[in-house]
Amino acid sequence: MNLFIYIMKRIIITLLTLMICADFSFAQWGKKQSSIEYNHALGIGYLIALTPAGNAGLPLFSYFPRLNVVRFSSDATLSVDVPVSFTAWGNSYTGTTVYYDFAVAANFNYGLAATKNSKSKFGFYTCLGLGYYPIKYEKKNLYDPTKTTWSDNTTAIYFSAGFRFPSLKKMPQAIGLYTGVGFNDVIIFGFNVRAELGQKTDKRKY
Repeated sequence: MNLFIYIMKRIIITLLTLMICADFSFAQWGKKQSSIEYNHALGIGYLIALTPAGNAGLPLFSYFPRLNVVRFSSDATLSVDVPVSFTAWGNSYTGTTVYYDFAVAANFNYGLAATKNSKSKFGFYTCLGLGYYPIKYEKKNLYDPTKTTWSDNTTAIYFSAGFRFPSLKKMPQAIGLYTGVGFNDVIIFGFNVRAELGQKTDKRKY
């Protein structure tokens, strides 16, 4: 499992680097010369984890970088998404605990914010991939209650879908739901609200 997490982290670092490099490489005075386009969003959300040992919930801050790699039109794209969420809590007695999770997913975008020059008033997205959540649970020994073990951290099939719409400030917003079906019997549910930061809104008319 440690090797898997190491590989996943290296993949994410590589993808984020490629996203940034591609955005600069294919930009010339603000005009895209390729279907490859970098977009990103910033938001907040809430996660609920259902485990065999009990349930838990966490408020989260999230960042949503995505790289459009296939452009069907100005209102339809296929992208690679790497959503990352994090939070922290603690006090002077217990110290600070930092939580983070991430996923790598293929995402179909349609309508508003599918590209930076989309003219649609509304849009949606849906994506499928693999997610990692540092959530594990205590597994009791039915034959010897004094002996317990812990499950591995949660690696899950990740699915997300959401709806994009304009705000009063003309910056596209999105509301999304997601779930993760873990290979260790953990089920993840969550939602988020975010602002699509990578959009050109100065000439957009709603």
